[in-house]
Amino acid sequence: KHQRALDSRKWETLRSGAPIHHSIRDPVGQLVGAPSFHEAEAGSILHRVGMDNGVHVSSDEVVVLMAVANETNSTILLSNRRGRVGGFEGSPMPTVRVTSGVSVKIPVVIPRISRINPEEEDGIMDIAAELIANTALQWESVAEDKPEDDEETTTHVKKRASAVTTSNDAPNTKVRQGRVRIPSRCLREIIQEHPSFASRICQPPVAVTVSIGRNEGEKFLAVPMGKPVDTFVEVTMADWVPAEVLDHCSITLEFCCAAKNSSGRNASTGHEYVWVGMVRRSISTVDPEKKHRARIVFLREGNFVVSACAKISNSLHSVGEDEEPLFEETWWAPHAENIQVGLLQQ
Repeated sequence: KHQRALDSRKWETLRSGAPIHHSIRDPVGQLVGAPSFHEAEAGSILHRVGMDNGVHVSSDEVVVLMAVANETNSTILLSNRRGRVGGFEGSPMPTVRVTSGVSVKIPVVIPRISRINPEEEDGIMDIAAELIANTALQWESVAEDKPEDDEETTTHVKKRASAVTTSNDAPNTKVRQGRVRIPSRCLREIIQEHPSFASRICQPPVAVTVSIGRNEGEKFLAVPMGKPVDTFVEVTMADWVPAEVLDHCSITLEFCCAAKNSSGRNASTGHEYVWVGMVRRSISTVDPEKKHRARIVFLREGNFVVSACAKISNSLHSVGEDEEPLFEETWWAPHAENIQVGLLQQ
């Protein structure tokens, strides 16, 4: 009876989406084995390590796709103080021109937000305020002259559902200026409803580095077919991860390889490569050296990419007899290695 009650409670918790803590029953049926830190802290962005299912990249920057709708009666020009509204390093967008009645989506590259802030009383960063500050834009429009008896038109610029705008319009001028930003209330509701949002924009808990012995300055490693290539992966834990969280986390390092353009007409129907050694390895977060090594042998010519990831799971959130983790975060290395097999260099 007690076991059925426990299973029912576990199912209700699963269905509600709340985190489940591993627990056992004493002889009288009471639950024991509570988490080592307060449940309120479990929702903190410092303690959400190994709790957010998903695939992430352990990079220093993240791309945010912003939607801006121009509901004014004239064209507006978007800009910001950094001198680049959006785009990427190879194709920057200093300004964005949006015609009247048009909605545009702008890719914006911003640095990942730090999870700690020594200036705050609790030491935790206000990620909503930081994201709003990093994505704020200025707008400027040129309006047509209107007759004096025309009813004044209200100007709106919206980002997402709504936006906060300020205007410093002066009389007898055609230029209108203001500011557009993500509304704080809307963003905080999103973060509250989706706690995993923090893992997508905040600094990662691990840094993943993969290497294949390529000389610095070379874009790829050229090897003959059949020659083994040594691959290495190393993981470093971030300093901000609390020690009590590390005690309950485990990491699995895993290699991955893929052929470029393997879906073309010349794609091989057989095995393209074979791994020598373990493709994945489980390590403890307290290990002084969090490394893994394996070899790969290519069985056909072509261009290949090799990368690695770190999968983090938290034992405090497990269920079942084998205590399988409910959540697993996958963090990929920000850069993959390129290998050219048996082809002449161009």
